[in-house]
Amino acid sequence: MIKNKIKGALFGQANGDALGLGAEFLYFSHILFRILSLNSNAAIRFFKSSMSSPDDIEVN
Repeated sequence: MIKNKIKGALFGQANGDALGLGAEFLYFSHILFRILSLNSNAAIRFFKSSMSSPDDIEVN
């Protein structure tokens, strides 16, 4: 009985972690979709700013 409770707690934690990661991924995907759908130039600036230092960004 104790063994089953421990196993249930471990699998419950793993399921909770997986659901949390899935929710974070969906949230990031939603934000990314909104950026891409609003303005492609804004999306390009967003990606450039996340991959380089602010001094390297060219603004048109």
